[in-house]
Amino acid sequence: MLMPERLAKYHDKYVNDYLTTGKKRVLDSVRVEEGMRKGGELFPIELKATEIVVADNKRWFIGFVRDLSEVITKSEQNALTRLTNQLFPPTIAAKIAQGETSIHNYHKEVSIAFLDIVGFTTTSSILSAQEIVTLLDQIFRGIDNLLPKYTLLKIKSIGDAYMIGCGFPNEHPDHAKNIVEGAFEILDIVKEINDANPTLPSQLQVRVGINSGDVIAGIVGTTKPQYDCWGDTVNLSSRMESSGVPSEIQITEETFSLLPAYLQKRFVVRIAVPIKGKGLIDTYITNIHGKKRSSRPYLKAKPSLIDEDSYSLSSSFQT
Repeated sequence: MLMPERLAKYHDKYVNDYLTTGKKRVLDSVRVEEGMRKGGELFPIELKATEIVVADNKRWFIGFVRDLSEVITKSEQNALTRLTNQLFPPTIAAKIAQGETSIHNYHKEVSIAFLDIVGFTTTSSILSAQEIVTLLDQIFRGIDNLLPKYTLLKIKSIGDAYMIGCGFPNEHPDHAKNIVEGAFEILDIVKEINDANPTLPSQLQVRVGINSGDVIAGIVGTTKPQYDCWGDTVNLSSRMESSGVPSEIQITEETFSLLPAYLQKRFVVRIAVPIKGKGLIDTYITNIHGKKRSSRPYLKAKPSLIDEDSYSLSSSFQT
């Protein structure tokens, strides 16, 4: 291991200057420089020189040289590990770290939620680029910070849409309850952002759809690999969002049946909602804004008899 000439030529000068003037230029300071191996290869080194006074006031100068190649490699590996843990659930990240390349599992009991910011495309056409990104960042950061509280998993965000899962890759008996409670809190987050941004062209509204069932989940792709999930449960959850109502949460009967009574009471039945690929199905929806409705949460009626008092919203009410 050799010291490159551009550094070596100064060392004797620094020591002689110190002996003459007492000024420490390099002594007891640590610097990172490039070293050169005998084969001519440059590599990062850490340098330090120090003085030791021995018997009869004799002075010794000792130089320490440390190869930083492995240190930097470990630092980079730690950074990669942190990034992997941010992008994937811990159990999936552990499999990646162990070198697994094909990761996929079937999960029998999970819940999936889709969220969409209603009218954001129109709102963003009025705002500046910085305002758009700042606003989305406020919303998504708020949701991100909420996820651990309910053991929820961020699947992905696309544009102004956000997808959440619960019950996988680790099983969770309260997946439906947790994801619904999390959805209510997300609506509160959006309200807080509206209150903090009174100059918005229009108030932000989030439409939420939730379904429960089974999924296949795994990692796909090599460039920006993504942990995702698929199946009819996912498709119907997306339909719950797209056929829903702004600032309300719409869930399927499968999700409703898994909720404790205190959460069921926050929903009313919505009769014969047209769902692509499913036809007309009954769903359950919140009544956060106090629409006129029956006090009976399980009201059933024929579509032709529905009126606003039942809050079983017909297709004409869809947005």
